[in-house]
Amino acid sequence: MYTASELFTSASKSSVESLLTASNAAFSGFERLTALNLRVAQSNMEKATEAWKSLLSAKDSKDLTAGSSTAPAIETVVAYTRGVYEIVSETGAALFTEVEHNVSGFQKEAVETIDKAIESAPEGAKPGLVAVKAAITNVASACESMTKAAKKATESVHANITAATDSSLDTVGAKTPTPAIARSKAA
Repeated sequence: MYTASELFTSASKSSVESLLTASNAAFSGFERLTALNLRVAQSNMEKATEAWKSLLSAKDSKDLTAGSSTAPAIETVVAYTRGVYEIVSETGAALFTEVEHNVSGFQKEAVETIDKAIESAPEGAKPGLVAVKAAITNVASACESMTKAAKKATESVHANITAATDSSLDTVGAKTPTPAIARSKAA
C-alpha cells in the first residue's frame, strides 16, 4: 500500500516534469513567433528600401505608378497570418497533448490507488470506493469524448479558415501564398 508521502512525491515529480514540458513548448512557440516577426521586419525594411529607391529614381508620373499593386501586400499579410496561425496551432497542440497526458496519468494513478484502497478497506467502505472509481472512469470517458469533439472542431475551423482565405485571395486576384515569410531565411 502507498503511503501518503510516496503519493505526494510521485505527484510532485510528475507535476514538475509536466510544468517543464509545458514551459519548453510555450518558450519554443514564443521563440518561433519572435523569429517570424524579425524576418517580417527585415523583409518589410527591404521592401521599403526598394520602394524609396523606385520613388527617388522616378522621372515622371508613369514611373511613380508603375508596379503599384496591392496584391503583393495582401499576399504578404496572408503569409504572415498563416505563419502565426501555424505556430500558435502547433504550440497549442503541444500544450494540449501535455494536458491530455497528465489527465490520463492522473486518472490511471487514481484508479490504481483506489484499487489498492479497495483491497485493504473494510467491507463497509468498499461500495463507496467502487463508486468513486466508477465516477473517475466516467469523467475520463467524458473528457476523451470532448477531446475528440474538440479536435474535429479544430480541424473544421482550420479547413474553413483556409477556404475563406483562398477565396478572398481569388477575389482580389492575388495568388495563394505559402507561409514563405515563416520559412524563408530560416535560421
